Amino acid sequence: MEAVSLVLAIGGIIIGALASYLASRHFFKKGVKEKLLTPYLQFTSKLFSELEPDLKENLIVRYKNHKVENITQAQFLIANDGDIPIRDIIEPLKLTLPKENKIFSANLIHVEPEGREIQCTIIENEEKNIIQFNLPLLNSGEYFIVKIVIQDSIPMPQKNEDESQKKELFNFSITADDLPPNLRISHLPYSYYEQEKEEKYNWTGVWVATISGLITTFLAGIIFAFKSNPNGLYLFSFRDFFSKEHFCFYSICIIVLAIVSLGTLLFTVVGTTASLMELTPNEKPKFKVPNRLKKEEKKVYPFDYFN
Repeated sequence: MEAVSLVLAIGGIIIGALASYLASRHFFKKGVKEKLLTPYLQFTSKLFSELEPDLKENLIVRYKNHKVENITQAQFLIANDGDIPIRDIIEPLKLTLPKENKIFSANLIHVEPEGREIQCTIIENEEKNIIQFNLPLLNSGEYFIVKIVIQDSIPMPQKNEDESQKKELFNFSITADDLPPNLRISHLPYSYYEQEKEEKYNWTGVWVATISGLITTFLAGIIFAFKSNPNGLYLFSFRDFFSKEHFCFYSICIIVLAIVSLGTLLFTVVGTTASLMELTPNEKPKFKVPNRLKKEEKKVYPFDYFN
């Protein structure tokens, strides 16, 4: 009974501490109001990357009588994922690219909510190329998606290379109250897309915690059962347990049991934490994106952009 009481006491302390931490973190985040505008890079791809080398070598594309190579399309979702509406913007939101990266097209393919007034304009000069977005108002949870096609003079990294190199090509900037001048580009989390099936409670943590907890209690009971043994086999009586008179093969077995019980106790803590995380209210995404806007399966035919 003493072993069971000790295990239950330790488990209660750990579970109480975890529950207090998770609850305090949740309510603290809920009480903080943030003003955020985040550009999410949904994908980039080269339009000629899947062509055969011979065909690509003989394929010539011209834009205003200039030969064009390394055409890249990119899709961005720009969202107000904060808690405060974005309005009274001093300088419009701009996407700036180097002068070598000529912008062929910039199209708004989706605006949420429908009817929100957003204008997209291409500005070219000798120093850089700019896409300017005029948005009088963007409430919390509202967003728009823009697809651009550019002359990519900088080789884009392959899938196994650092994704941050892709973002260095694009620079989003804005001048508005409580927003940084340069916006950090992120990748859109999978949870922000509409799910076809409702998520159910994951019982894995509960099963791991239950089984590991029972094994830990059983092993602790065996170890504490030697407390009344006169042969010095009680592990926590260190002087008697490790004395030359009493230390034997059974002592080694008890040490192994203690190590195994520590491992199962660790699994109990991990399982308990996982099950509590499932019960803790997760921060819901500020917006949901239709699955059809993940990435268009049919690639845009590049010649539609050249006159």
